[in-house]
Amino acid sequence: MSWRGWLVNVALCLPLGGCGKEAPPSPPPVQTRTFRMGFSAIPPRPGDDKLTIAAIDLWSRRADAAILSVEIPWADLLRGIDPETYVTVVQVPLANYHRSKGHQIWVYLDPANGLNRAGESDPLVAAGRSIAEPVIQQLFRRYAVAMDTQIVREHLGLALETNLIRGLSPAPLYAAIRQVANDAAADVRQRDPAVKLSVSVQVDYAWGHFDGSGFHGVATDFTDFPFLQELGLSSYGYLAGFAEPEELPLDYYTRLLGVAPCPSWSSRVAGHRRHWAASSPRRTSRGATSSARCRSSTGPRRLPSSSSPSPTSTSRRLLRPRVRTCRCSQVWVWWT
Repeated sequence: MSWRGWLVNVALCLPLGGCGKEAPPSPPPVQTRTFRMGFSAIPPRPGDDKLTIAAIDLWSRRADAAILSVEIPWADLLRGIDPETYVTVVQVPLANYHRSKGHQIWVYLDPANGLNRAGESDPLVAAGRSIAEPVIQQLFRRYAVAMDTQIVREHLGLALETNLIRGLSPAPLYAAIRQVANDAAADVRQRDPAVKLSVSVQVDYAWGHFDGSGFHGVATDFTDFPFLQELGLSSYGYLAGFAEPEELPLDYYTRLLGVAPCPSWSSRVAGHRRHWAASSPRRTSRGATSSARCRSSTGPRRLPSSSSPSPTSTSRRLLRPRVRTCRCSQVWVWWT
């Protein structure tokens, strides 16, 4: 072979990575999901800081955000700890750890009883106090401002499941919750014109699934909380009678917005942890996907499968399985 022919052969081989070798196979296409996803730092054993960090480290592999959904630490505040000091010492380090993982942060504050929407917060009852007292309301307002100024940059909720509180609790208790949430919103807005404010409502109750009363919506909540820029949705699909995630109607969440659409929509969608979420990773993924069908009209944003909802057996032990979705220009799914 002449030297010219040898050079031609070399030139032909170089782009192919060498003569006599096949080109490396193309990598498989990256699977995507059509929603963003976030988690909560609540571990299986409350108060276990090491387990909390382990849980965060685990779910951070697939998380886009973190949510802090907390009741007010009434016992500590009534002992004389300043709301600002409590937030600095307890909440800020956790928020900073989330941010070190690249998480966006959503904060929801609960001035009521998270497990009993018909009653006052248990620590207030134990102390013989009430959210209806002006001094107690002032503590909540200071705590809300401290959370916003020290932690929040984008999203702040000021009451949870307000329609359920209105339906189950005495009228004076609901009136106090409404008052303190609106006053806190005004306080926060004076200092922070950018944060998006919200409350959440209970979807299954709004549809009448708990008592068979039929759909009655959440129009009152838009009226009672006029500061709303986002609407949080709390739903326990299995307990509402949906045996499988795919049974959720496509308008199960969007219909609630028909009365007064918000610029943004954050929602929490939860399957019973012994069924949808804890039965298997595949069923968990189906629940997240079914919830995320309530998506923005602007279309979904597709994300890599490395963030896909496929928790391992280890993560199922570390995470309390609920699901949250958020609708604004994106769709979110939350585990808390």
